[in-house]
Amino acid sequence: MRETKEHTDAFNEYYLMGDGRSLKLLACNHDVTEQTMKRWSIAHNWQDRIEIRDIEASKKLIEQVDKAVVNTRADYRKDIRLTLQPVKAALNTVIVKGEDGKPQVNIKIETAKDFSLMVGALEKLVKLDMGLMGEPVEAVAVQVGIGVGELSDAEQQIIFAGIARRRRDRS
Repeated sequence: MRETKEHTDAFNEYYLMGDGRSLKLLACNHDVTEQTMKRWSIAHNWQDRIEIRDIEASKKLIEQVDKAVVNTRADYRKDIRLTLQPVKAALNTVIVKGEDGKPQVNIKIETAKDFSLMVGALEKLVKLDMGLMGEPVEAVAVQVGIGVGELSDAEQQIIFAGIARRRRDRS
């Protein structure tokens, strides 16, 4: 049987009925018998077409969701990179090379705890950024891996000496 506009319209209406589809109700809407509607359904593969259309709709929905997720991640990553800039800049000013070539502390932070908090914030932001890129967070911790407790004794002494010097200078 060749598919006519009436068949196509009936199929589209049947499809739009969703989970509550009924050939009997559809037959009433089109002034034909339920048996006629059943013949149209079989002749034009309505069940297969519904399955195909559902799969296509699902694929489109998945693509839209994936695109939204990618865009949201990109927005978060952009915000994180903007937030990281001042944190990195602040960390880069902590230990500088002095005129004698030795490391010196140029701290604008009050305590080692403040420094630790800043490093912790950097680590969290980097972990979040890397996680959004799909990197395992455990690997990111190894890459960032800095905290006051993880600094060498010499590095800790430099930082604490700088803090002490700064406190003396204020007194």
